[in-house]
Formats: sequence, C-alpha cells, structure tokens
Amino acid sequence: MTKTLTFEKILADFKSLLSSKRQRVLTNCDSFSKTINELKRTKESVYQIRLEELKSTIANNSDLFRLSTFELMEHNFRENSHSNILQYLFDYNNLGSTSLDIVQKIILSTNTDISKFISDNLIKKNYKVLREYPTEKGRIDILITDKINKFNIVIENKLLAEITVKEINEKSEITKTQLDDYYEYINSKFPDYKNLFFLLSYYSYEEELINYEAINYETVYLALKTTTSDDVVLTEYKSLLTSLLTGIDKRSISLSIQKVRNNFLIELNSIEKLNKIFTYETK
Repeated sequence: MTKTLTFEKILADFKSLLSSKRQRVLTNCDSFSKTINELKRTKESVYQIRLEELKSTIANNSDLFRLSTFELMEHNFRENSHSNILQYLFDYNNLGSTSLDIVQKIILSTNTDISKFISDNLIKKNYKVLREYPTEKGRIDILITDKINKFNIVIENKLLAEITVKEINEKSEITKTQLDDYYEYINSKFPDYKNLFFLLSYYSYEEELINYEAINYETVYLALKTTTSDDVVLTEYKSLLTSLLTGIDKRSISLSIQKVRNNFLIELNSIEKLNKIFTYETK
C-alpha cells in the first residue's frame, strides 16, 4: 500500500471515529436532557402535592398561623414584656386553676423535693406574684411568694441579656453574680421558707449553675401548650412563643398565606416554614 493510500485510510478512520464520538456526545446530551426534564416534572408534581396539603392545613388550622398581637407590637425580644405577661399568667386571680397548672408544670420540670412541696401548696391559692421585687442590690424579675405556706419561687428572666457579674478574683475568675445576691438576700430574709430559684433564658444555659435551676422558654411554651384555656393573653403569648422558638417571623410568611388562599404560587421554602410552624404547634 502506498503512502498516499495509507494516509487516506488513516484519515478515513479518524473521520469515522470523530463521527462516532459526536454521536455518543449527542446521545449522552439527549439522555441528560431527558433526566433533567424528568426531575423537573417530579419536582413540579411534589410541589403541587405539598401545596394542596398546605392549603388544607391552613383551611383547617387557621388559628395556628395567625399573627400574634404581641409580635405586631415587636415584643419578641423585650425582656420586660415577657416578664409582665408571665406575671399575668402565673396569678390565679387572673386565670384561676389554669394559672396553678402553668406554674406547677414549670416548677415540676425540676423534679426536686422543694418543687414538689411548693406544687402541693400552690393549690391553696395563698401566693402572690410580684414584679421587680426590690432587694438590697437589685430587683428580682418575678417573685412568687406565699407567707402562709412559707415558700418563694424566684425567677430571674434573662431573655438575651447576660448575667451581671459582681465580683472577680485575682485570677479573673467570676466569684459572684447578681444571682448570688438574690439567693443570699432571699435566704436571709426568709430563712424558714422553702425557696426555689430559676434562671429563665431564651437559649439553653450551658454554664454550670449553683443554687439555680435552668429553664428556657420552651419549658414555658410546653406548659402553656398543654393547658386548656380561652384566655386571649395566653393564646396571643403562645403564638408569640411559637415564632420565638422556631425562629420564624410570622409577619414574613403572612404574605405567603394570602397567596395560598388566593391560589397564587409561593416558594417551596415558604411552604416548609409554614409546615414547620404547624408541626411545632401540633407535635
């Protein structure tokens, strides 16, 4: 075979190989496009199913998605607002047995002998709920006190604020805080009382606490959730806590609810947020 014929054969083989490669690329592209289109159809189908389920959920549970008045007034992270509401909810003069139920559920979350003693005596309805109770070195956020049955419940509410440091030693170690001041004051003023101390915070308190029981706002929420009441303040506050604890601002999803009710499309992320609120309220 001459060099010319040999070259022409090599060139023909190369063209054939190139044509085959192009065909494979086209085939692969076609297959990839089909896969993408199938995924899009699947996504659309799932979206429609989730949207229809959400419409049904909203229609049957509209109260769960209602925006709280407290949230409209931007009381989400106002510590004093929370303390004022808790004072109202804890006082049996306002909610009767419902208040007793709420306080009992919160204090019994600690499961101590003192909490059991206090729980047994709460039902006698001799206690008072005081706000900003003055001490020699500060004010206790909430003090539940009973002079007849001789018990105190101290609740220091730290929604986001840090605990005030009072003393630090030479090694830069904290030796005293405002919690210590309140503990010493209450025990010295009421030496023959059963005294129970709580630190209520938005986040779980990871540092070791001495003399105080750590509780968070989910403890309060669960006490309200498992209590039957038509009280407006309780209902509004429970709604606010749902937003607070899920991290979902109901104001941001109110537009999504309007769109769903008017058969407009919404983002899948908005569907997930709405479902998260429903799941949290009903779990």
